[in-house]
Amino acid sequence: MIFGEVSKFAVEYEVDNFCENKGLLALGFFCIYVNGFRYGLKKHNATYLACTYDEIERRIENRGLYLMPSIHAANAAAIVDAVFETHYIDSNRGTVLDMPVDEFKRELRRKDIMWAPDGDAAFDDGGHVLQFDIADKVRLIGFINSYSQSERVASTAEVVIDADIFYATLHEWKENFDKRKIMKTSYSLLYEYQSQLVYGCLEDFCTCCAIRQNADWEEVKNEAAYLPPDVIDFHYLNVITGLTEIDANSINNDLSAEALHSKLLDIYDTLFWHATFFISTKKTELLAQKYDLCSWDGFKKPLHQEFMNSVIKIYNDFDTLSLGCDEATAQQRIAVAKRVIHKLTNYD
Repeated sequence: MIFGEVSKFAVEYEVDNFCENKGLLALGFFCIYVNGFRYGLKKHNATYLACTYDEIERRIENRGLYLMPSIHAANAAAIVDAVFETHYIDSNRGTVLDMPVDEFKRELRRKDIMWAPDGDAAFDDGGHVLQFDIADKVRLIGFINSYSQSERVASTAEVVIDADIFYATLHEWKENFDKRKIMKTSYSLLYEYQSQLVYGCLEDFCTCCAIRQNADWEEVKNEAAYLPPDVIDFHYLNVITGLTEIDANSINNDLSAEALHSKLLDIYDTLFWHATFFISTKKTELLAQKYDLCSWDGFKKPLHQEFMNSVIKIYNDFDTLSLGCDEATAQQRIAVAKRVIHKLTNYD
């Protein structure tokens, strides 16, 4: 996907896979276009995009601060040579662009002028892009790092564009990326809900093994009493809508029916929810059978949107949720249902 005008300034990216690890974020590619020249590897699985995302977010936040007035008017080729000589070779020169070498390197780094490379492998083609904020304009200079000056010159491109256009392009890219990540996350969550409900038709399961995407799994393993609210919401809502029930073999036989019922209604009793095993009900089995999901082969199938739409419709039946309970309990149930439905449908 391309944002901006390739002939002037644009950014292009694609995501091959979003990652649960926030330190990686996504796998794909990212390129910058300056006056028609492309900088960055355009191929599948070229790089993780966490650094790219962070760098664009930082540039949006720091608009107007990418300043090196002493070299704003310098020739692009001279700036490229100065960057190369001070970063990639041992030069005997004491000054570059009328600045001491150490000062030039310090200011370049302190003002974060070098947009690319950004820390990931996106620019392993040797692509470099420099950004200068100059009043209401942005000057971009791109080049491919090469020990051959003629190759550096041939790869050098520059453009001066309105700052509003430049930063609007970055905003548009970030909004698109965020939207796609939300969509992917929502898709994954829908699939996890489906998998858990279908699994419950085939085997019992405990809460600490459910909906791992919403939890810090290390915390779940290390804290016996810890359950993220999303996981409890999931089980609580399934129980009160009749999609799952407690596996009779997993409960404490000393609990009376009244005590058990009371615990099932207490969403805050995390110890109970953690220690209890569940199975899906006949209601869920019939729904899974309708969409040919009620088998181990069905469990392995991808997301079935109609199945999950039916589940969400059940969650959304607030009148049924409120039957046979007091006002406070009814409001609690509806609040849980709304949280779950929002989480499952917020990509719309």
